[in-house]
Amino acid sequence: MKKFISTVLLFLPTLLLSQTLREFDLQEMSEQQIPIFVDHPNEAAIVFYTAINGFTVESNKGGVVNTQSEGSKFTAFIRPEYQILTLKAPGFIEKKLVIENLSAKQAKFYRLNPSQSSYAPGKGNFLVTTDPAGCFFTIDGNPDFKVFTPFELNGYEAKKYRIKLTKPDFYDLDTTIEIHEGKSLSGLFKPVPKFGTLSLKAPLAVYIRVNDKIDTIGPEFKSKKLPDGTYVLKVTDPRFDDFEMTVKLNPGEKKVIDLPLVRKIGYIEIDHPEGFDFKIDQVSYQKNPGSQIFELKPGEYTIQLKKPGFELITYSFTITKGEVINWTPTFKRKMVSYSLITVPAGASVIFSPQNGKPITLGFTPLQGQLPVGTGEFLIRKEGVPDNKFIAVLEEDVPYNKTLSLQPPPVEIQKPNQLKSEKARNSFYAGWVNTAFTQKDFSSLEKSDSITRSPVGVGLGFRKWFGSDGNFVVDAQAYMLQSVKTKFKAPVDQLYIGGLSLASGYALSAGQNRLTGLVGYSLTNLGESLFGLKKRETLTTHQVFAGAGVDFTFGQVCLTLEYRHAFLASKSRLFTQIQSSIGWAF
Repeated sequence: MKKFISTVLLFLPTLLLSQTLREFDLQEMSEQQIPIFVDHPNEAAIVFYTAINGFTVESNKGGVVNTQSEGSKFTAFIRPEYQILTLKAPGFIEKKLVIENLSAKQAKFYRLNPSQSSYAPGKGNFLVTTDPAGCFFTIDGNPDFKVFTPFELNGYEAKKYRIKLTKPDFYDLDTTIEIHEGKSLSGLFKPVPKFGTLSLKAPLAVYIRVNDKIDTIGPEFKSKKLPDGTYVLKVTDPRFDDFEMTVKLNPGEKKVIDLPLVRKIGYIEIDHPEGFDFKIDQVSYQKNPGSQIFELKPGEYTIQLKKPGFELITYSFTITKGEVINWTPTFKRKMVSYSLITVPAGASVIFSPQNGKPITLGFTPLQGQLPVGTGEFLIRKEGVPDNKFIAVLEEDVPYNKTLSLQPPPVEIQKPNQLKSEKARNSFYAGWVNTAFTQKDFSSLEKSDSITRSPVGVGLGFRKWFGSDGNFVVDAQAYMLQSVKTKFKAPVDQLYIGGLSLASGYALSAGQNRLTGLVGYSLTNLGESLFGLKKRETLTTHQVFAGAGVDFTFGQVCLTLEYRHAFLASKSRLFTQIQSSIGWAF
């Protein structure tokens, strides 16, 4: 008997509405007065002109933002997206209206009236809807009738019909409907689902046994479709206490359960920007930079943490099941004693630890404590160059240092030794006077001897070498013209052109030098420079020695020099006296 009652209840249809209903007559209109979108700048509008009382609209996507009713004008402001509106009013069959291709601030207009239905004698209408929709709909005795809900039977003979609604995962629903002459009726039917939904999650990923099947769940909800019935949930995990729970799942029901698993372990969270190694009861651990959690069984523990150059940190704590302890270690640098003495005393001392700020320690002699590690001492005293040195301060090793501060050495010059301040190079130009020791110019003149004193201009360049600028190389070009002293010679004017190259050594006092030179000179003599028009030229080669004085004033260089040839071709020995002014750099 109980089984029969259960079967009747299971297959009993849920008929929510069965009455005489009218239909909507919906007609689209041309554009009317545009609604004001001041309060709805991002929405579109659907405007209905209707006299039907209690009229309203709903969206399958919840897209109706607001509605306004003014007399026979009903405005629905909707989001501009594809959606299906359901038109509703008491005593009327619901009507679907598809909305698409509308943008913000656009509107569509409709006229809505009750339909003037006409029924054939002995006929009527019946609208079959289901929750959920999409049920397969058949009529007993009509094998060709196969449709899906929702479906309206229009113009069917007024009588009773046995119908069947089927859908996967739902029990089949067999029921009877009745069509009345001249009436439009409707019915909403709800098939009973075969399954329920069980949604589970746990604090961590665990295996769970659901009756005789094993599954995995984690921190996110995981849903599983199950036949209706009673289920036993079991979790056996070494991290948690054993868990068991019985759940009854009804058809179509959705149960959401966050499993209340109790952890067997506790946690300590160590927060510090640096990473380091440490021990918990002699067991070594490694912490990464930032915050990190470590799992521990309930009990008493002691942490020992030692970083090079820092004091040993000891932290004791008691942890219980499921507890989280937060700890931030504070490192204290280990100190070492030091002693610093300078001779003479009274020097200021600054110590700069590696990766730390400078510390002003005071004036020597000094004693005190400094942090272990590498650092730099800076010693300063008036009249003595700054003294810097690196010190490595080791744990438990006192640091002692005595430093002798000496003034810079004074350079003593020997009386006979002169040094230049700086090697200088110069371009120069000046006056040159040449006197030949051999006065016989018979190769150029037919008779008699003459005395000529050629005077002219010399151009040259001097380059100084050596750390003190004592070595010099000189290159010079000169051009001279003689002064006639006797009038018997056929040559009235004698021209001399020459090139010389010399090197030497100088004794210097500041930027002034006393220079000795040895060099070579190539000289051309003639009536015109580098050649006679009427007579031959005379070319001689000489080796000379010389001495001079250079005075340098800033960038200006003055030179007075004497040169004498002691070896020459064709016996053309000469003596030169020259003075010049130049630019030193």
